Parts: sequence; structure tokens; C-alpha cells
Amino acid sequence: MTTEYALPRRVDGDGTARATDRGLLVRWSAEVVGAYVALTLVWTLLGLVVKDGPVGWLRAFDDRVATSMVARRTPGWDDVAFYVAHGADTWVKIGATALLAVVFWFLWRRWHEVLVLAVSLILEASVFITVTTLVKRPRPAVPQLEASPVSSSFPSGHTAAAAVYAALAVIVFWHSRSRLWRAVAVALSALAPVLIGTARVYQGMHHISDVVAGAVLGFVTVAVVAVIVGRPPPVSRRARRAR
Repeated sequence: MTTEYALPRRVDGDGTARATDRGLLVRWSAEVVGAYVALTLVWTLLGLVVKDGPVGWLRAFDDRVATSMVARRTPGWDDVAFYVAHGADTWVKIGATALLAVVFWFLWRRWHEVLVLAVSLILEASVFITVTTLVKRPRPAVPQLEASPVSSSFPSGHTAAAAVYAALAVIVFWHSRSRLWRAVAVALSALAPVLIGTARVYQGMHHISDVVAGAVLGFVTVAVVAVIVGRPPPVSRRARRAR
């Protein structure tokens, strides 16, 4: 079985695909590092403003939402929130990413699509860990349904990780012109962080502003990585027949 190429390529303005070389990978790496620094700076400043800045109205809103969620708790909804929230756990992300990597390789015999998803997750996680360590916003002052080794609340890492799977929507847009598939991809990309973010607020693990900040971080991370890596060239008919 032959393949068109295994490593990513970048498409020039004239439509010519240029094979990835070491220089391109180095440039991508430098751009990702630059994105990490920029995103970390922006989200750290945002977190400090939310935590201690002149936005008392926002903190009051966060507190009201957290309290109202506690009042709505039931054993049944506790179970639902547990399973939904754990959909963005680290081991789930690793397993899902590994499975998708296999699927992408089977479909296209290259690493381009895998890179978009994997680098987005790595970049998001790196920014999240740094920001949450620097900001150290306390979790909501309500009974919490989960234990966590991380005491900082801003931003919501679970929600950010769920939003990163919007990379799947980017990949669908690259490979399909079907309005149905594109609509499904966008809907799922939006639904995942909403469900997981709501579950985390319900559990008392995050303020609503933490969840919003996490979702935006995830979406922005995907957009940045997609721009850095670029759209892959189309698979040739020869390569399709070879499969």
C-alpha cells in the first residue's frame, strides 16, 4: 500500500504543496511557543481582574449562580453531572485523542490532522496549568461534589479541554462540503463545553466566569493552531486509489 505522504505539507499561494522539512517544523514550534506565551499572558491578566479587579458585579453574579445550582441539586442530577464532567478527564482525553489519531491515519495516511488536535490539546493544557497556578482564584464557597488536587478555579480546565475538540469541526470543514456534516460538527463542538461547563458549575467546582474563560481559551487555542499548521493539501486521486 502506497501513500501520498506521511508528514504534513503546507500549500503555497499557487496551490503547490511543499513537503514539510525540519525548518518548517522548527517554525511551527516557535509559533506555538509564542502562542503559549501570549495566551498565558492574556488569560493570567484576565484571571487577576476577575479575581481581584473592579468587577464586583461579576463576582456577585458568580456567587448567585453557584448558590442557585446548589439549591437545584438532586441525587439524580448529581450522578448526571458526575458522568458528564468526567467526560473531559485527562485519561478520557488521552484515550479519545489516541483513537482519533488512529482514525485520522486510516483515513488520510498523514499526521496533519493528528497534529492539529494533539497540539491544540497540549497548548491548551500548558496555558491552563500556568494560568491556574498564577491566578489562584478560590473555588466557589459552596459544598463541592468533587475532590481536586488543584485548588485554583480559574479557568475551568475541563471546559477548555472540551472546547478543544472543536478541532474536529475544523477537520470536518477541511474535508467535507456537506452542510449536514458541518452543522453536526459545529453543534457538537458547541454542546460539549456547554454541558461539561454546566456540570462543573453544578458540582461547585467552578464559577460561571471560570467556565466561560475556559471555553474561550479552548476555542482560541484551536483557531491559533489551525492557523499555524495551515490547511492540508487535498489527497490526490492516486493516493485514494492506493488505499
